[in-house]
Amino acid sequence: MIQSGSREKSDLDVQKKYNSGGRIGYETAKDARTATFSVHLDPQHPSYLELPLVPDN
Repeated sequence: MIQSGSREKSDLDVQKKYNSGGRIGYETAKDARTATFSVHLDPQHPSYLELPLVPDN
């Protein structure tokens, strides 16, 4: 059962996004561009930033 407010992860959720404007899954590190994100921290603009942690091994 999926809880209200949650969503299932799709393949697009776990693929690297290089911010190049290209097709996800076909981009490479060579295509990578710097991305800028804004996280608003007030009641009128609730948001959060989810950063996955990947083990070194």
